[in-house]
Amino acid sequence: MRTENLFLNIKFILIIFILISSSSAFSYNSSGIGSAKVLEGKVFIYYIFLSEPGKSWKFTKKTQALNQANIAEQWLVKEALQYGRRLSIQDGNCDLMIPAIPAGLPLGPINNKTKIDVFKINIFEVLVKQCGFKSSADFLHWARSKYQVQSVLIGIIGNKAGRSYALPQYVKNDGIEGFFGYGMYNSVQSIDARCIAHETLHVFGAWDLYYSGPQTKQNEQLAKSLFPKDIMLTADYPLNKINLGSLSAWRVGIAPKNKIFNQFDTEK
Repeated sequence: MRTENLFLNIKFILIIFILISSSSAFSYNSSGIGSAKVLEGKVFIYYIFLSEPGKSWKFTKKTQALNQANIAEQWLVKEALQYGRRLSIQDGNCDLMIPAIPAGLPLGPINNKTKIDVFKINIFEVLVKQCGFKSSADFLHWARSKYQVQSVLIGIIGNKAGRSYALPQYVKNDGIEGFFGYGMYNSVQSIDARCIAHETLHVFGAWDLYYSGPQTKQNEQLAKSLFPKDIMLTADYPLNKINLGSLSAWRVGIAPKNKIFNQFDTEK
């Protein structure tokens, strides 16, 4: 993995947060939209490791997180090949310190009333500038020209406990897409390859299939019968026991659609 260590010694402007509903956070309308369009061909993931003053990433912890990212990338490549699609993933990373890392999703059940903190302005635009790029457009041009890739996304990993979430584009433009992860899910469990793969698939358009805000209990039961090992359903299992089901593969652009998939449409 390629490392670009750019530690901030300048004052970082604290970004104002707003609250949005989980239906907005989980109703993904990103398939074929934004900087990460299809899980095929060449993909570049830029990991940004965020820390707060006095809580910098330790070398061993960051190395562990990068190793988990590498495992996730290899798993995605293997699953794409199951559908006859060739995928290669390259990555880079940057270290940043900011005054305060925003909270993740609550650790309890997710429902339509769940609230999360997100940046009021485009977080990716802000952070890539702090990593040394002039703008998000400059970052995308650099990634595409240097690595000759078709899709680009950013994986933010904060050095605190939290529940990760994806930040896909909702309109048809070339804006940066990515996910916001946390070094720890709770005080014990560190970020793992399953979480990174799950959120990456969200960025490419995959839906959650477990009972949550978008999906009903009936849909979850149907998903268990149709896609019992899908990573978007069985998110708590290790990667070697789950797969990319046909519905999720269709959502990320590498498999044909079946009419039963309409039952799980969270964008209706």
